[in-house]
Amino acid sequence: LKPFWLELEHLRSLHRAPCLPRLAVGMAPVETAPAPAALVVTGAGSGEANGLYLPTERMVFGAPVFENDERCLISREPHNDKNKGEIRYGWVLGRHRRALYAVQTDELLPPS
Repeated sequence: LKPFWLELEHLRSLHRAPCLPRLAVGMAPVETAPAPAALVVTGAGSGEANGLYLPTERMVFGAPVFENDERCLISREPHNDKNKGEIRYGWVLGRHRRALYAVQTDELLPPS
């Protein structure tokens, strides 16, 4: 995965109710973050990655999943940090289960 982040801005002109935490049976509640109304990606090397991303109904790893018209997704994903021996998180922009761009961060919302 390539480190990156594109010009990503939160559209504050749209309004959306905060996402509610989802609970799995037999598990403790997962901390979640309210989803921005939308995200805009511009200047990506891959044209399909550009565009308006709206929140989907899905939450993964305590964070909202966003999708654009080209069926690209922005989602928070785990990976193993072999140097520290722990699981770390990052945001991935991908399509058809193939990462196009990624950035490592433990934040529950995509970087801007």
